[in-house]
Amino acid sequence: MKLTVKRSLGKLEHLNARVPAQLKQRLDSLRKRAEDRNIDYTATFAAMLEDFANALDEQLKTEGIPREFPANLINGADPERA
Repeated sequence: MKLTVKRSLGKLEHLNARVPAQLKQRLDSLRKRAEDRNIDYTATFAAMLEDFANALDEQLKTEGIPREFPANLINGADPERA
């Protein structure tokens, strides 16, 4: 039996996010593939989200929020609020 020892992530919270169906399917597939290889998907995903939060925080501090072109608002967002 292979035992992979990982540091505890501590108390975990749920995060609900809406993503395109195709991305959801891909993430589900990656989770299964990671589990098959004894990779801690949740720890990996949490680390990626931490990197995202740090990068976005830094960008918002230095550059502000860029104005989005209406053509890129495919998710139905209001172009007046972009």
